Amino acid sequence: MRVAIYARVSTDRQRERHTIASQLRELPEHAKRQGWEIVATYKDDGLSGETVEGRPAFQQLLEAAARREFDALLVIDLDRITRSKRSAEGALIYDHFREHEVKLATPSQGLIDLADEDQDLLAGIKRELAKWEKRKILSRMMRGKREAAKQGRRFSCQDPYGYRWIIRPDHPNRGTYEIEELEAQTIRTIYDLSADEGLGRSMIAWRLNTQGLVTRPRAGKKPGRWASSTVGKILKSTTYKGDFRVFKKADQLVIPVPPIVTPDVWDRAQVALSDRKIETKWKHDRQYLLSGIARCGVCGAGMWIVNVRPGTTSHFAYYRCNSSNQWRRMGLKGPCGNRHHRVDQVDELVWRKLIQVLRDPELLAQACRLQHEDSGAGVDWAAQLNSSRQKLQELDRLVQEVSQRRRRNLITEPQCDHELGEIARERKLLQRNVRVAEQQLAGKKAREDRVQEIEIQMAELTNSLSQAAFERRREIVKLVFPRDHGCAVVLGLQGDMEARGILPLRDHEVPINLAANNR
Repeated sequence: MRVAIYARVSTDRQRERHTIASQLRELPEHAKRQGWEIVATYKDDGLSGETVEGRPAFQQLLEAAARREFDALLVIDLDRITRSKRSAEGALIYDHFREHEVKLATPSQGLIDLADEDQDLLAGIKRELAKWEKRKILSRMMRGKREAAKQGRRFSCQDPYGYRWIIRPDHPNRGTYEIEELEAQTIRTIYDLSADEGLGRSMIAWRLNTQGLVTRPRAGKKPGRWASSTVGKILKSTTYKGDFRVFKKADQLVIPVPPIVTPDVWDRAQVALSDRKIETKWKHDRQYLLSGIARCGVCGAGMWIVNVRPGTTSHFAYYRCNSSNQWRRMGLKGPCGNRHHRVDQVDELVWRKLIQVLRDPELLAQACRLQHEDSGAGVDWAAQLNSSRQKLQELDRLVQEVSQRRRRNLITEPQCDHELGEIARERKLLQRNVRVAEQQLAGKKAREDRVQEIEIQMAELTNSLSQAAFERRREIVKLVFPRDHGCAVVLGLQGDMEARGILPLRDHEVPINLAANNR
């Protein structure tokens, strides 16, 4: 069997301790004992497993897997493949290996076939444990950084623009932020242009670039041009009035620093930013009956709305296929070519048809009978759901107990994998029961709520459907075309329109064509 070896260490300190060298020594020896042929070796030195983008060797490995250059990937442990906190990224990596029939292998766990459901589930549990360990490591790191900042130690390798970290002569591990005068002059220029002249971010960036001012050069890079986004961040930062705020996501900490601008100048700059935002914001009445409901009849994409903008010759808003903007991302060869459909014509025709349908008492009675369509009649789904969830919580506690026993070396790695495998199989059955129960309960509740809402709306609007305000029309349309049921108003290439609602609208449909007046 052809195998590829992948070795990775997360930090420079691990690299200095020759951790990657031990992996590259142990893995080929294991492959030789198994009689496997090593076709390639990939290694990422001192790179985190948080993302794929930051690991060039791993990206090359994924491309080789797509070309089926090897049959299995050999790593020292599964957490070398990914330790991402995002479940979606880890799942995509494993799906990539599964799609191209690549097995995984470790010296302790042996060969793992992702096509086998039990082995795949076991690998998923190990991936979740690695993700949990990553979160614990990051939490400890953040506590260390926060404590270092409180004690006056440097907690970040990058200083705020306009400041430099100066080490105290009496203590090598302590220091303060002091003003870097050349950069501070640029900061004052930015605030003066905003507070006194009322310039926006783009114009300020243009002024700085025309004056030959550049940003601070980063490691291995040249100084760059000023961008409007960079100017905006500087104008909104409280650091330049003396409050350096760090750890903004949790337990914010304020570190006093020498102010570069006065609080009065900083406040006037915020007022100028706020005033410009109000003046430049373009508002319009977003009263579109089929917003989020209209879909393209050619490619199936959603329809977005081209609004009437001031200063243009257009007098109408149009529903337009979203593939015209996102056809590359949607996997299409090009925009589908569907025409634009005038919003006022489509909305009026849809509402006229709804009036015909909703005034028919037989159709309303037929909708009310939907609440009795329950494929699980006679089953107490709520009790089933509660029981399955309780058992899942018990399994979570068992997983933690097994992991703790393994960390304390009370059980061996094969014993740990066997117990986790048994738990994984039971978890899979319980999760299936939970999904079925939730679907049954959600379907029943949705049917009951939908019918009740339709009854209430119809009782209020029986005699005034034609004169109903837009808000009431929108409520009715959302009830009849719920997006979670796959309902939509489909606009076709030839100007034809098809209404797919929860009520049997097709029985009342007449041929609709907007081609003559669509442009």
